[in-house]
Parts: sequence; C-alpha cells; structure tokens
Amino acid sequence: MVYILTDMEYNNIVLYFFNSSVSNTDFLNAVEPFHLTIFYFDEETPQKIIRARNDVDNSKREISTKLLDGEGLYNNANGYLCSAGFWAMSRDEPMPLYIITTGHCINQTSHRNDFYYVPWNWDWNTTKSNLTYIGPMIFHNRDQNPDFSIIQVDGEDVFPSFAIRNTDNDQYKEFIITNDAPVSNQGVHICKSGYTSHFSCRFVKGLNGIFIHEENYTSGLIVTDLHAERGDSGGPVMSFISPHDLNSVILHSIHVGGGAGLAVANSIEIIFKELEEESSIRRLEDLVLYLGNS
Repeated sequence: MVYILTDMEYNNIVLYFFNSSVSNTDFLNAVEPFHLTIFYFDEETPQKIIRARNDVDNSKREISTKLLDGEGLYNNANGYLCSAGFWAMSRDEPMPLYIITTGHCINQTSHRNDFYYVPWNWDWNTTKSNLTYIGPMIFHNRDQNPDFSIIQVDGEDVFPSFAIRNTDNDQYKEFIITNDAPVSNQGVHICKSGYTSHFSCRFVKGLNGIFIHEENYTSGLIVTDLHAERGDSGGPVMSFISPHDLNSVILHSIHVGGGAGLAVANSIEIIFKELEEESSIRRLEDLVLYLGNS
C-alpha cells in the first residue's frame, strides 16, 4: 500500500507507505540509489471529535430530504458507509438521476448493492429500517482505476442538489457548485466534505499520483494533505471560486483513499471519460454534473 508522487514541497519523488506490516525490503533496496523521500503512515486514522449538529432532529425520519454532496451512503449488501460525491444526469435523458461515489464501497460478490441515505451525526442506535432508500448501484469500475461507482436514484424520498454540506459552520452551511474543472496546479488550496470527518481544507501536494496495492495499480490521482477518515470515501473535493466568495465552489473530484495527513482523489474529468469509453450502459456514456435545471 504505497502512494507515489512528485512533491514540490520536498522537490523529490515521495513514497507514502500505509501498511508497515508488509515487507518492502527488496523494493526499497532497488530504489535506494535514487534518494527518494519516504514516509510511513498508519492505515487506521485517529478518531476525530465531531461537533454535534443542533439543526437536525435525528429522532424522526426526514422525508423528501435534499441529499447534499458529502453526506453518508449506507450499503446494505456489506454494511459499508461511504459519502456522496456529486449528482449527475444524462445530457439526453433528464431522468433518472445518479449519484457518483467511490467504487470500493460496494460488495462485488453480491448481485445487488442497495444504498440508503445517512445524514451527518446519524444516531446508529436507531434501527437501520428508518434510513431513506436511494437506489441500487448500477455501474462500478471493476479494476478501480479510476475508483468510482454509480447509484441510480430510484427512491422517492430524496431529491437532488448541487450543493456540498458544511453544516458544522454557522454561516456557510452549504456550498453551491457552479461548475466542474480540473485542479489547476500543485500547491493550490483544496477542500473536501465527507460523512465522518465533515468539511476540511488543505493543499494539493501533487498531480498524477500513483497508488499500488498488491496487484492493483491506480494512476492519475490528485494527492493532497487533507485530513480524511474511514467513511469519507466518495465525498466531493472542491475549491472556492474566489477568496471573496465563500458560497460558490468548483467541483474537482471525489475522495478515494488515504488517511491522516494524506488523501487522494479521482478527478471528475477522468470519471466521465471512463464512462464515455468503457460503459456498457448507453445512458451513462454522456453523464454530466447535475446543476439543477441549467
């Protein structure tokens, strides 16, 4: 489990290892002549204390709720919890709508993965039957390069949004997505929203990063020093349009992995390109970011 990137902070190729129990001696001996910079992280990230919301009553089910990017998605096929990345739609067919999230949130051995909406700070002592149904996963990238999946929204109790959740903040509770675009450069300010650690911002450490885990190889990653925890996977990664406009954001990608102090994302551009070239479902080939009726 190693991330590889060109990091301008160290002016070097940097390796981040996330599993200290695996022996990489042969590999490290082979690359020693290149004087790489190497860091080791624990795979398990520290628990972050999350301030409770005061504006949501979790004692009763929220009917016909607006599902914001960054909120929770519960998969009943494996009990996994991920985060909603963004809503999408077909250029030619206004319905159904879709939610894009990470691909590793699914159970590949199950013939069906159904997802349910989980708001931030959900009381898990409440029965799971109170969760609002969203719909089934209808597509996932089998080799997880890029790592994403698509949920078709069939549930009638959720309606779409083009906003990102930030309800820990009293002033800017939602960020409106105005468009999508690639990350412009290394070192730029970047933020993410996710179910577990909520909203946080840091900086881009590198572009076109690589992740290697056993036989799996993922490339084209956006590498950041954002704080992320288990359950944040799939959440939106964005930047503000302007330092003077803290209501509007540009969507760049979805969070797909990492841990404390290092987080990586797949760009929305790569996701849509993969669908256009590889999807066997015709209506998914021309998906675009959902921006309301625009």
